[in-house]
Amino acid sequence: MNRKTERMNWELFPNCAARYGKLTFAEDFVDVSIEGVKPHNVEIAILFIDIETLDDFIKAFNQTFSRVPLQDEHPEWPAEVRNAIAVHKVVVGMTKEQAFDVVGTPLDIKTEIVNGVEVETWHPRQDKGQSLREWSDTGDELGATGFPVLLKFVGGKLQVIE
Repeated sequence: MNRKTERMNWELFPNCAARYGKLTFAEDFVDVSIEGVKPHNVEIAILFIDIETLDDFIKAFNQTFSRVPLQDEHPEWPAEVRNAIAVHKVVVGMTKEQAFDVVGTPLDIKTEIVNGVEVETWHPRQDKGQSLREWSDTGDELGATGFPVLLKFVGGKLQVIE
């Protein structure tokens, strides 16, 4: 594959809005390039591989993207949680799913049983990665995520934010 792009960021936050997208189809993959909106202005490219049918692509696309913000998909969530997700923040009381919607996949997860209760500790990533130009590894650093260094879930609920 020999493709070039002006700019691509590894800054893939859940719940980032987009204003423009472009699809490129080939034999067994679909390349989706997206331009985000303020305040994050992310530009991302996602390569869906092993796509053999339109149904394969629709299923993969729907698992990756949503037409509405996550907080609007879940009116049953407490207002404080929905408001926090909208601004990419975590708050005490969130479930692991809700915290994931903010920080994405943690760099490290440690699970232990303390007094008969499951305690799960996450270490979210602290940097946004690199901006890549023309798919090379000579990009610029994107800076810090602003995420907490540690999230601790007790019995499935976020209890400690450091």
